[in-house]
Amino acid sequence: MVSKVEAKEQIKLLIERSKEGIAKLGLNFYKEEQTCNALILPLFEILGWSHKNALDEIESQSKTGRKRIDYLVRLNGNPIFVLEAKGLDQIIKNNHDYYKQTIHYGDNKSVTWGILTNFKEFIVINCEVVRENIILNEVKSINLFEDFDEEKFEFLWTFSKESFQNPVKLDELNKKFLGVKKREKIGKRLLSDL
Repeated sequence: MVSKVEAKEQIKLLIERSKEGIAKLGLNFYKEEQTCNALILPLFEILGWSHKNALDEIESQSKTGRKRIDYLVRLNGNPIFVLEAKGLDQIIKNNHDYYKQTIHYGDNKSVTWGILTNFKEFIVINCEVVRENIILNEVKSINLFEDFDEEKFEFLWTFSKESFQNPVKLDELNKKFLGVKKREKIGKRLLSDL
């Protein structure tokens, strides 16, 4: 695993590489699969998560009901957040359908956090709370292409493997939802339907 300082520099290089790729190949080149392979998975590798070994901390195409989550991130075998990836060519900010999809996947896996990203936009969504307008489940979003600074890096670092091993920063994110009704866990809902 790289140090935090090295991670910041590697993320800056990945952002620059993506901008160069867009300039050469056009935005339409970066459909979902290309965006995942060239940008999103490398970003999460920099943040300390593995998808290339037996640990499979990033499980691709995890099944939930009839649909498949793009990625389920695990720590010590336990699901901790879902990662819903879209192509760089997609507009994801305030997209009701994409937020709903991310919340649905997170709810089905009984995790608090869902990350919706097309690499350029990095949107963290709380999958536990019930809101009439699901856009309000957004915790925070950042645009990596606009002034990647220390604040944006620190927010990304909140979702590093190192941060999940000592989740103090995650507690800060949860404060936004104090007093908001949480949805009942999927297992309990299924049992009550029997």
